Amino acid sequence: SPGTNDAKHAALGLSVLPPGCITPTHSHEAEEVAVVIEGKGSIEINRSLIAVKAGSVVFTPSNLPHRTMAEDALTIFWLYSPAGSEQRWISGEAARKDEK
Repeated sequence: SPGTNDAKHAALGLSVLPPGCITPTHSHEAEEVAVVIEGKGSIEINRSLIAVKAGSVVFTPSNLPHRTMAEDALTIFWLYSPAGSEQRWISGEAARKDEK
């Protein structure tokens, strides 16, 4: 991520969501690719629900509202381009906004 000075145009990472976890609905400039490594759940993009399981690959276009819902523990490899949108998760900003 640019925040760690190791990339300028893309950010990638691995997230593990516990069973029952739902990320806040959000959108960002970055296009996003999510690859489900383990578990099952769903990803909602612009009010369209996509069931996911290990091996699923989901592309989220720029600026569309989306969220991820874990049925089982869900491990996701993700890639953002351009980088920058990941900072809301690293800083905890997304969680704080969801609590309000």
